[in-house]
Amino acid sequence: MARRRAFGTIEQRSPRPGFYVVFHWQGRRYRRSVGPSKKVATQKLSTVHALLEGGMPIGEVLAEVFGDASGARMTFRQAAPLYLEHAEREKKSSTFAVDATRLRAILRAPWTGRYLSAITVTDLVRWADQRKVTAPHWPSGWPAFERIQPKITRIVPSARAPG
Repeated sequence: MARRRAFGTIEQRSPRPGFYVVFHWQGRRYRRSVGPSKKVATQKLSTVHALLEGGMPIGEVLAEVFGDASGARMTFRQAAPLYLEHAEREKKSSTFAVDATRLRAILRAPWTGRYLSAITVTDLVRWADQRKVTAPHWPSGWPAFERIQPKITRIVPSARAPG
């Protein structure tokens, strides 16, 4: 039986042992398993409430408290294999091969170790300008930034040009 609170509820996981927390934020309902004790459930629900009221985005809160996958906690290097897995299914083999080659070269850039949410268009443009000077024939001829940016922005939505 769930008991109503000022923020969210705690539900027992019948017939299995354990508890869920259930809460609403910005018109959406969230339900997460939190473990074997009501005390842990209460603590996690309080943490979620405090972080959300403090202004943290919901995706970051879910990643922080419940371990959900989040771009806020994933680097470009961690996301690249996921993109390649998707691209291999969706693209022709020749297109995929070119994309994979370019992505391997991109992964050498220092900014690829940063969280996705922290990468900006400025980072990409600065890196592209440096590549034009330091490696004019990289890889097999400099591909225009306009051809590389779509591959990066599929992985890093925050790197899309404004407007």
